[in-house]
Amino acid sequence: MLAFFGLATLGTSITAYEFYFKDNEKKSAPRKNPYNEKIAKSTLKALEESKLSAGHDFLENCKSFLKCFCIVKNGSKILSTASIEGQIGCFQGLRVFSNVSIMCVHIGFAYISVLRHVKEIKFFLDLRASHLALNGTFAVDVFFVISGFLNANAFLHKYIKSNGNISWFYFYFKRFARLTPVYMIVLGFNATLFAYTGTGTLWPTYDTNPVCHKDWWWHLLYINNFENSDKQCMVWCWYLAADMQFYIISPLFMVPLIRWPRLGYALIFACISGSCVASFLLTYQYNLIDGFSRFEFHLDDSQNFMIKLWKYFDLVYTKPYTRIGPYFVAILLAYYLHKKSLNKGTTKNSAVTLSCGWIVTALFIWVCFFSLYKKEEIIMVTALYNGTKSLLYSCSLAWMIYLCLTGQSEFLNKCLSWKYFLPLSRLSYCAYLIHPLILAKLFLEAHDLMDFSYTSMIWFPLYVCGITYAVSFIVSMLFEIPVLNLLDWLGKKKVEKDSNVSHLD
Repeated sequence: MLAFFGLATLGTSITAYEFYFKDNEKKSAPRKNPYNEKIAKSTLKALEESKLSAGHDFLENCKSFLKCFCIVKNGSKILSTASIEGQIGCFQGLRVFSNVSIMCVHIGFAYISVLRHVKEIKFFLDLRASHLALNGTFAVDVFFVISGFLNANAFLHKYIKSNGNISWFYFYFKRFARLTPVYMIVLGFNATLFAYTGTGTLWPTYDTNPVCHKDWWWHLLYINNFENSDKQCMVWCWYLAADMQFYIISPLFMVPLIRWPRLGYALIFACISGSCVASFLLTYQYNLIDGFSRFEFHLDDSQNFMIKLWKYFDLVYTKPYTRIGPYFVAILLAYYLHKKSLNKGTTKNSAVTLSCGWIVTALFIWVCFFSLYKKEEIIMVTALYNGTKSLLYSCSLAWMIYLCLTGQSEFLNKCLSWKYFLPLSRLSYCAYLIHPLILAKLFLEAHDLMDFSYTSMIWFPLYVCGITYAVSFIVSMLFEIPVLNLLDWLGKKKVEKDSNVSHLD
């Protein structure tokens, strides 16, 4: 962490110095005359010759390296509303809505746990619309779909362009380097410094979080989702582990999909089916619940419900073999669109096809959100729901993404691609990592249980989301964006090296 602060100071100082120096140079520039122009030309010639020296190249490399940490440039990059070439606009809005949904689910979970009388929220649970909030965890499937699509889209283009000559080391290194530094910094803060940020009767008194001290390396290796929730330092980071695991094994499916399509399809469909069956069998075998959908039936015994919820969380919700379905759906979508672009085939559908697609999508979404409304718990129904819900929701989402990318739903695409979503979208990763710490600080500093009120129900989500994005901006500016800049810098150096070698050959 200190190294990042030091590099940020140096990088920002270099940018400030160059700006000041160039500004003064313009102000003090003399009027042109033949004699000065002759001197300038000779000076430029001398400077060009000096650039050939190894020392100058070294200094330029150091300067460009340190500029990766400049907080002025990094802050401007985050706040910019200008889209980058090749960026998929509709993903920006999806990221923002999904991230806010996840935060609201966690906020609601914490809010219920500190209420003096849980039954006071029964009126809310009786509303059909409440299931939109109770099933907000579908937002995680949105992230799996986005991640799978972007991974497959980039891989397919690079694999075909390079004729299969993929640098596997760089393929995995880039992903690990992209996620890990800021992840480990937040984890280290949670383990060691978080205890010093507040006080209260419930506030932890340890110097180092004992859970983090013992099992932090599970997070570093991205296998923490195979631990029970009570042993995880940052339990919400199960998603990062699952996503990394999907990324690691994805070439085993994408390469066959490119070279032997029938085999690729067979492998993917087999894994999707296996994931659905695994969720069904685990739910049926261990008599699990489906999440928050039927919380209304457990208000009299909320503690027992929480025990069941964590059991479902550990056995089904966080495991890669039960969550991989949406990732594979996204890979299939990316492959289909890529194949169409190579064959220059039309991606426009008839009005009948579009109508049927929207009807099926609406039906799937209704099943995911409202099919269990006011329904008593029957284990077979719950098992069937758990086995199919992620697949149905991801297929619905894939259809909407397909329409956005093929220009067949301009209104939806414009809404999701609104340029002011871009800054919040860039902060999604840091916001996901940080918001539980903001939430924990808020509720651990409380002196007593709370009474329900409409004001608190509205104020808490707004407060937590606002503080989260403000802190995320600082964290991203200091830690996340510099890593992305470094990866781009290394990529450019690699291209320059390859071009030089090619020139020598």
